[in-house]
Amino acid sequence: MPDNLRLNNKKRSITISNIQFFSFLIFLLCMEPPVFQKAAYFNGIYKVFGVLKIGIIAIVIVSVFVKSKFSKKDIKNLLLLICIFLFQIVATIVNRGELISAINLSVTTITPCLWLILNKNSIESIMKVFKNYLYVLVFLNFLSIIIFPNGLIMTKNMWNKTDPQWILSLGNSMAPYILATALFSLIALSEKKQLKSKIIDLVILMMCLLTAIFVDSATLIGSMLLFLILSIYKSISKKEKINTNINLYIIAVIIITIIIVVLRNLSIFSYFIVNILQRDLTLTSRLRIWDKSIEAIMQKPAIGYGFMNSQAVQSMLLASHQHNYYLHIMFQGGILSFSMFSLLLNQSRSVLSKLHTKKAAYLSICILCFLITFISESYGEGTYIIPFYMVIIYSIYAEKAEERNVFNSNALL
Repeated sequence: MPDNLRLNNKKRSITISNIQFFSFLIFLLCMEPPVFQKAAYFNGIYKVFGVLKIGIIAIVIVSVFVKSKFSKKDIKNLLLLICIFLFQIVATIVNRGELISAINLSVTTITPCLWLILNKNSIESIMKVFKNYLYVLVFLNFLSIIIFPNGLIMTKNMWNKTDPQWILSLGNSMAPYILATALFSLIALSEKKQLKSKIIDLVILMMCLLTAIFVDSATLIGSMLLFLILSIYKSISKKEKINTNINLYIIAVIIITIIIVVLRNLSIFSYFIVNILQRDLTLTSRLRIWDKSIEAIMQKPAIGYGFMNSQAVQSMLLASHQHNYYLHIMFQGGILSFSMFSLLLNQSRSVLSKLHTKKAAYLSICILCFLITFISESYGEGTYIIPFYMVIIYSIYAEKAEERNVFNSNALL
């Protein structure tokens, strides 16, 4: 190998290592375990993380302005992502809401995705770090469930009942983390690699399923079952070109959302809700909460209410949140914010619909499961939603990735 080529490879290896290390810091600080925010004995760590996070976010923002060349696709994706939250911040200012919280949560959610777009040529290396970080979180969370089956800590909910909390918070709140981890473990299993690595991936995938069962979350159990059933079906397919079915999935989600949330016709799903998920047909009072949310949205459909304090939301909805991510976006950012969300999702759809690989099929199934969970959960009160946006951005750039077969568990950070 010529000396100049060897030198170039060495420089590229160092660059990728630096990107991976900085990626790890971003994920650690922007996606710290949710229990840090709720347990008193983690309060000191949470404050230190908060200070370090400001520095990390500042570096990423500066990188956006330093990088001189963005493709039209990059600019479009950046604008769509930013505008989802920007309209919510504007609504917060107009309605004199919790501006500090709005900026903090929005910037924290956007930062990992911005970093992914900025380094799209190393996207597989970054997602490798993201996968490994999720593995660690899911393992620690599973360990906390086994050791503390009744909860690592206990918190009071709006009905003054106690809720068990683990490393990744409540059972329903874990869904984005668990779904994203299941996705990347399945992608890793589909790659050609050593048996030891495959065993680790399989164990993590089993932990995802067992976590759903142990915490008894209807949302998590339903989404994991759907993910595994559809993924197994795609895995055993012998076709050279695999249809992702992403268009069909999105149409199905729209129809289901209209039937359940708008038309209130739950009789179609009564057997699944009552016998499989073992929940009542009001979906644990969600119908009433959705009614209140829709009434509130109709009063300010354009820009919404922005980030409000918990007492104000409680008085309007008789609940702490909307229990529906679509209603959550429209409540906080109106039709403007929801339009940006829809357009970003369409970017992912347009890419995945043209691909015919198992990886694209798994990504499409995972996005479907995310969209299904959004019908009954909002995920807008913390950084729980970050895994979803990371999967969306990854799917948009998956076809342009330079590296292949890099989901190697031996490189666990």
